[in-house]
Amino acid sequence: VLVLAAAAATAAIALTGCSGDAGGGDGDGEFVPSFAFITGDISDFGQVQIEGMESVVKPLGGKVTVFDSDNAESQNSDCMDIVASGQYNGIMLNALSGAGAVPCAEAAKDAGIPVVAIETVVGADPEKLEPQVDGVVASAVFSNEDAGMATVELLREGCADLDPCKYIQIVGSQQYELEANKLKVIERELGDDPKFKRVALGEDGYNPEQGRQVATELLSGNPDTNVILNSGDSSAVQVIAMLEEEGRDDIVVLGDGASRQGVEAVKSGKMLGTTRLAPRTMGEVAATALVQANTGEDVMTQEEIADQLAPIAFTKEN
Repeated sequence: VLVLAAAAATAAIALTGCSGDAGGGDGDGEFVPSFAFITGDISDFGQVQIEGMESVVKPLGGKVTVFDSDNAESQNSDCMDIVASGQYNGIMLNALSGAGAVPCAEAAKDAGIPVVAIETVVGADPEKLEPQVDGVVASAVFSNEDAGMATVELLREGCADLDPCKYIQIVGSQQYELEANKLKVIERELGDDPKFKRVALGEDGYNPEQGRQVATELLSGNPDTNVILNSGDSSAVQVIAMLEEEGRDDIVVLGDGASRQGVEAVKSGKMLGTTRLAPRTMGEVAATALVQANTGEDVMTQEEIADQLAPIAFTKEN
């Protein structure tokens, strides 16, 4: 559906005049995107987001420039530089801190540059998906609550025949607001249930090789682990390979993201489940919304976005 929408938007854009923003025209009055993508995640998940963005931007002769920032302060610093440069007519912002990203959105608004939140909201309320700050024209995000509940669903299925169920959880970074919020959901739902015992919590920076190393170390200290919940499918696939080498066929592996390799691992039975987070669609939505904002079209509604990005727990059953 989104690809068709993006194609329609592209066709309409060719007939739409430029608003006069920096980098916005090619001399013939047609809009040419010059978008900045500020993020803290250039993993394979982030790379697929970029692919989605470029699928919308490149047909218009435009470009996406990536700014990889590892904390909220540097994200804001990058944003201020982007705004001051006058080279960009749109910002896609994957905020490490929703509240911390507000100054970025405000500075962009003052400069007439529309902002789209991607993956995480910009604003103080992580569960209010609608734009919370003037200048943010859309939120290509999913509910942290829903993503957390999808993970809870997978844990419950992985632990169905075990009591107690001892699990290792590996996240990308606890500094990332999305991860912190998902952890809160899991703790709220399972923390008081004696059946579920998290024996270790680690971080892998969304790096598959590091994920394998962290899982190996945590499993060494907790050899009676029943389930390993990974930061993403790429790490999960590496953990599966490690377990096969160790001769461990008694551990349930869970992923996150529903990548192609993750879904194949689920289909084959090597991984119990993963959560659909749709990074390419997020990128397409974000770029399409920025194009619409620049060309005076109606920006897609939050309901339309939510329908495409709702987290879904995938297992072999579905």
